[in-house]
Amino acid sequence: MTRTERDLRRHAVILGLGWVATRTFMVYDWWVSSQFIMNDVSYYYTQMGNPGSSALVEYPTPILWLMRFIYFITQGSFDSFFNLVVALMVTLDALVAAVLFWRASTAAAVNWVVFLALLGPIMWFRIDLIPAAAVTLGLLLLATRPGAGGALLAVGAAAKIWPALLILPALGRTTGARRRGIGFGIAGASLALLSLLFNGWARSISPITWQDRRGLQIESLPATWAMIRHAGTDTVRVVYTDYHAYQVIGTGVSSAETVADWLMAAAIVYAIAIAVLLALVPALKDGPKATDRPGLGFAIVLAAAATIAAMIAANKTFSPQYLIWLAGPLGLLLAGAKTASQRWWALTAAVLGCIIAGLTQLIFPLHYNGLTDNPGDPAATAMLASRNLLMAILALGLMVWAARSAWRVANPLQ
Repeated sequence: MTRTERDLRRHAVILGLGWVATRTFMVYDWWVSSQFIMNDVSYYYTQMGNPGSSALVEYPTPILWLMRFIYFITQGSFDSFFNLVVALMVTLDALVAAVLFWRASTAAAVNWVVFLALLGPIMWFRIDLIPAAAVTLGLLLLATRPGAGGALLAVGAAAKIWPALLILPALGRTTGARRRGIGFGIAGASLALLSLLFNGWARSISPITWQDRRGLQIESLPATWAMIRHAGTDTVRVVYTDYHAYQVIGTGVSSAETVADWLMAAAIVYAIAIAVLLALVPALKDGPKATDRPGLGFAIVLAAAATIAAMIAANKTFSPQYLIWLAGPLGLLLAGAKTASQRWWALTAAVLGCIIAGLTQLIFPLHYNGLTDNPGDPAATAMLASRNLLMAILALGLMVWAARSAWRVANPLQ
């Protein structure tokens, strides 16, 4: 046995023990301080009593199908339904950690384990781990199994809509790029067709219309100034809405919603611009072939991480589980960094992401009442403002880094 093999096995044991230790503490944390977060699974279960496509209208239809299947095989037993949903999430968590370790790097797997531990047990009780796992594994396979990687991104898009943007920088005229596009197209079109056939047009697009009708959720970055005012005045109030979320109302909130709309549009334009640099410009210019351009694979993963961070930061909703989407891509940046500069930026982004995850758990569920009370608690509001400031810094940093990296790939001779 070589030293490398011994190190690999030792790292695997340490990582496994770390995963068990952190997840055991997360179970304790849930049991002692935040059992109410299981209400989301209770909501999924209750929605199964609604007929046909009228259940879980805020979620894409593949999530409805999954919950219907779990409800069917558990024969309507809440305990069995709850246990199976949570077991699925725990299995996905462990699976992604293991695949990152074997196919990416120890650092990528460690980042996944630590990031989700800091975010807390909420990841087991909401469905965002499904698209997060699909996106992480899809990005990991884009270079070596392009067709499968593209298909996994389509699965992520089917589960949460937004990952559809992540295929854009991975497209192009090379063989691998075409396979990624074909894999994404076949999987995405198949799921969309099944949704239309079994659930109809209105239900297929209901997650988009649901999101569009929502107001400004209290944890979102565009709501930060309103929440600061909410802690000191009565001109801004927090209310619970029919969209199962706390939102801000009052003076200045309408303007903040407009800002959120513009930020979201800017994030989408940014994602398209990065895709043009990576996918189209190299094919139109003289110089090295697209497959020979240095750093192309790393630039694609970086573009995905930047797009995800931009979408989170611009969104008028920012539920805590959204951060799960960043855990995998930030780990893949650690794995793919080659130069000293790349390693420094990747480590900085990963550490900042972990800090944001830890602050997010402090906010929800531990100090959430301080935000929903009228007026708000200054200490809880300060945590929220700090988290949102760091999230803005991370998003802007990744966006600038991704743009510079994409420019270098598109213009390797400059």
